[in-house]
Parts: sequence; C-alpha cells; structure tokens
Amino acid sequence: MNKLSYIILDDDQAFCLWLEAKIRLNVPNFKLIASYHTTLEGILAISREKPDVLFLDMNIDGLNGIDVLELMKYEPATIIISSASKNALDFKDNTNIHAFLKKPFTVEELQSEAEKLTKKITSSAKGK
Repeated sequence: MNKLSYIILDDDQAFCLWLEAKIRLNVPNFKLIASYHTTLEGILAISREKPDVLFLDMNIDGLNGIDVLELMKYEPATIIISSASKNALDFKDNTNIHAFLKKPFTVEELQSEAEKLTKKITSSAKGK
C-alpha cells in the first residue's frame, strides 16, 4: 500500500513538531510533506503538493479553519484540530472534513482517526 501524504497547517510550531513525531512513530502509512505555520504558505503548498490528508488548526492567522478550506482550490481529506469542543464548531456540512481531534488528544485517538481515514481513502481509490 502506498503511504498517504499529509501536510500540517497550524500556527503553533511546537505542536507541529509534536504531531510530526507522533505520526512518524505511530502512523507508519502516513508520509509528511511539510508543516506550515501561516495560512498563505499552507494554501500555496496544498495547491502545489496535493496531499492526501490535511491536519488543519481550527484557528490560524485569525481565520477559522472552515474559511481556510473554502479558500483552497484543492481539498484534501481534512482532520480538524482545535482546543474548542466539536459541538461549539460549525463545520457547515463540509464533506472534506473526515475527523475532529480536540487538543490535547492522545496517540490512540490520533491512530484511530488515521486508521479510519486510511480505510476511507483506500476504499474510495479502489472504487475509481
């Protein structure tokens, strides 16, 4: 099976390093493209690199993560990361949001969501 490429878009650089390490050690079928810390550089990289998965901070550069998704032309499968509760967030029925992780989350929660997303992506790829 090919590895799923991913980008992290979060303005907290320490969190990005932590997430990169946890994914590298615990989600072997994911391959990091890069982490970006501003909306502009992230959107440009996503358009250029076309990752399979995006880990997106819900609040970045004063924008709502949903607003960031709406600015993108290419829309990867997205895992929203936020310190707010899921119930407090409005996902506006965005079909590209596949999971939500509330900070702080455990490695087990990360692995579980990554596994579900992998199954979903690989099953939809087989159907093409």
